[in-house]
Amino acid sequence: RKGFVDGRTARLPTVIVRPGRPNAATTSCFSGVIREPLQGEDAILPVARTLPHSVTSTRALIYNLVTLHNAAWPPTLADRSANLPSRPCTLQQLVDALYEVVPEEEHSKLGKIIDKEDKFLSRVVGSMGSNLSYERARELKMVPVPELKTVIEEFLEDFGEKSVVSRKRRKTS
Repeated sequence: RKGFVDGRTARLPTVIVRPGRPNAATTSCFSGVIREPLQGEDAILPVARTLPHSVTSTRALIYNLVTLHNAAWPPTLADRSANLPSRPCTLQQLVDALYEVVPEEEHSKLGKIIDKEDKFLSRVVGSMGSNLSYERARELKMVPVPELKTVIEEFLEDFGEKSVVSRKRRKTS
């Protein structure tokens, strides 16, 4: 506000597919529903498959954080915050995309996806914004989040060394 710091703030959506082990975050299942089955492990879904939630990919996040860092801001603009681009998706949409990315002959290698809904956690996730506006991000030329199939393919390319299925991108017509 007083010009001492040239700072920026960003509101980050849930990042999928996050590498590593599941964590205690309420929205961790949005990564786990992809990551665990790809590694031959079962995924437990503690929230309803139909709840929309705002997500981004790891590649889009990194690109957009660098873009935000390098952005030229007018000196008179005090509000230097931005919602990073996101897309709403449901767990069911992620499951559908997973089964489209993985070749049919390899579906049997995937871990199971088990529904164990916790009504409280579903209410928490349901109360989060899922269709967030990111006009300032567009103005700053941030990239949109790719379609869900692409997000999964990127995860396989970047972090798929433990995957039990093919890591090559499928050809689409």
